[in-house]
Amino acid sequence: MNYTLRELYTVCDDERQRLEDRIREREHANTLTAAQRLELEKLHESHREVEHQRNSYLATLVALRARGTR
Repeated sequence: MNYTLRELYTVCDDERQRLEDRIREREHANTLTAAQRLELEKLHESHREVEHQRNSYLATLVALRARGTR
């Protein structure tokens, strides 16, 4: 299966938003068990990784667009 950079960016952006929603949901809980705190840490780590990948795709798209307009 082949994806365009824009499709990959969109997938990353959707995943980033999903992770942000889950993080927000967990952070608003009054009490967290040890397992939930661990899950929250893992969610934050996943979010950072997805955000990094999304930014990488965006930078590539911007560079390609700039190169194409010259």
